[in-house]
Amino acid sequence: RCRPIRGYPEGSWINYASWSPDGTKIAFTVRSPGGPYDPPRRPLELWVADAATGQARPAMPPGEQRLLNTVFDE
Repeated sequence: RCRPIRGYPEGSWINYASWSPDGTKIAFTVRSPGGPYDPPRRPLELWVADAATGQARPAMPPGEQRLLNTVFDE
């Protein structure tokens, strides 16, 4: 069953989604598009969505947001 994710900043892109082990939550990063006519790109943010409702929230409280390491290795 498909459910839209809502609550993350409008116009942002969702990347690197991952399900929690129990399947109740989805963790993902949010980033701004950063195109030629967009505001400057913000750092990646970690968000969590409830799988049952689709409601998203920042993984860390406002003011405690940490920068994410954007270097990935396969």
